Amino acid sequence: MDFFADKKRLIPLIVIILLLTLSQFRYETVASKTKDDIVLKWVEDKWTGATWVKGYTVKISASRISNSPFSEDTTILITKIINIGYDVVIAAMVIWFGVIFFRYQKGNTRQTHRKEEEEVASNPYFNE
Repeated sequence: MDFFADKKRLIPLIVIILLLTLSQFRYETVASKTKDDIVLKWVEDKWTGATWVKGYTVKISASRISNSPFSEDTTILITKIINIGYDVVIAAMVIWFGVIFFRYQKGNTRQTHRKEEEEVASNPYFNE
């Protein structure tokens, strides 16, 4: 494809795919337990090293820290920073990729118009 010939266009796409792929492997369910109408899952966050207990019922879901190398407040802060940073990077990459794509489309449109104008100018039937 001609669009991906320039590295400026390929890098954001690779970064987006890489981040989306890595996020799929961030959490691992370590254990789960079902009691009455509550499901508890112990989920390990591989990026922070914290283990979260997530509880689910039909109406609500909640989570809290079960085990972490940091204090509970620090772990929550680190997790929020990672999540916000991840979202900002994904949004920036999507915007960057969109801007580059639309600039490419705009450049192609200009080239197409130039070629059409050259064809019309070189056509003897239009130059009478």
